[in-house]
This record gives sequence, C-alpha cells and structure tokens, in this order.
Amino acid sequence: MACTERLALFRYYVNLLESQEPHDINEFIKKLNTQFRNLNLKKDIKYITFYRGMTYLASLHGVLYSLKSLLDLMCTLWAQLIDENYRIRGFHKKKVNGKMISGGRLINWLRNSAPSSFQNAEKMASILEENSLTWITKAVIYRDTLVHTGQIEGILYLGVLLKNGKKEYSFEDIIMPEMPDGTLVKNYSRMLVDKTHSLFTDVMVLLPNVNTRAQVDSIIVFARAKAEVNKANK
Repeated sequence: MACTERLALFRYYVNLLESQEPHDINEFIKKLNTQFRNLNLKKDIKYITFYRGMTYLASLHGVLYSLKSLLDLMCTLWAQLIDENYRIRGFHKKKVNGKMISGGRLINWLRNSAPSSFQNAEKMASILEENSLTWITKAVIYRDTLVHTGQIEGILYLGVLLKNGKKEYSFEDIIMPEMPDGTLVKNYSRMLVDKTHSLFTDVMVLLPNVNTRAQVDSIIVFARAKAEVNKANK
C-alpha cells in the first residue's frame, strides 16, 4: 500500500506541475505588463528577463523527491519478494560495468547474490540497468542537486525577450521552462511518469507470485485514480 500511495503522490505532483504552470505564466505576464512596458532599450543588446514562479518549481521539486522515494520503496519490496531475508533500504548507487548508477547495489545483488531459485535475476538486472542508464540516474542527480544546492544547473526558467517600446506582452512571447537538455519541464515530468509505469510493469511481472500484467496494471490504475482525486480536492 505504501508503494501505491507514493506512486499516487508522484503522479499528483506531475499533474500539479501541468496545472500550475499556466498560473505562473499569467502572473509573469501581469508583472511584465506593469513593470516592463514601453522600455527604452539599446538596440544592439538582447534583454531577457526570467521568472522563477514558485508554484511550478515547487511541483518540480515534488516530482523529483517523490520519484526517488518511490524507487526506494519499490527497491525494498522487490528485494523482499525475491528473498525475504535480504535487507536493502533504498535504490542506492553503485558501480555497474564501471559506471556509477542509481540502483547499482540492487543490480549487483541480482547478478551476484540473489537466490538461484529466482530465475529472472539477470533479466530483471538488465531492465534496471538500462532504465538507470537512460533516465533514472539523471533524474536522481537532479533531485540530489535540488536537495543540496537548491537549483538544477542549466535549467531554463520562464522568460521573455524584452522588446523596445512594447506595450503589452502575451502568452506567445513567453519562453517556456526547460530542463538542462532542452526538454520542456512539463514534458520531462510526463516522460518520468510514462517511464516509471513501463519500468514497474516490466519488473513486477518477473517477480515471484506476481505473474500477470493485470495485477500490475491494477496498481497503476489505482494510483492514477487516487492522484486525480487528490488533484480535484486541492
């Protein structure tokens, strides 16, 4: 149940980010049209102003924090379904094939120490390694950076290119927030949801006593519904 609740919380923050971004854009436009109208700017210089709206930024924090927490809980669940005597308390980093990646400790355990009765150990390890290399490790780095420094280096906040003598700014003038790799923040968050659902489905069906995708799908559907209810009650 704790894992389902955390999955719902993760989805809730993604939904919140998508719903709150327009609010921040509107607030930004209000400020632009009161503080940056009819400017007398030098023509040979580009002027860009940025707006760090707290609503969508707080939601991004929530997305990344809840994702890491969800991975920690799922890691513990997966390990105990395989071997009830094995204790692991998080999706910890460890070197795998020479690369430090999130979930490396679990991956190495699957390959080197998991019970021989668990015949899907290598397949599960490979799925986790591929996902960690392609998206999980980066997301965890973003989360860790927020925790320790307060911001992600290279993130692009809401912005606008100021124009000489412009009387009014609108939605079309806004530069949308982007992750350091150029992905729109809202698209990045939605990608995390899709990747997480796919990962959980692929892994859970390999585990002992979880032998149908319908079981896994029901957990995801419940979490989605709970997130939507929480959003509606906000």
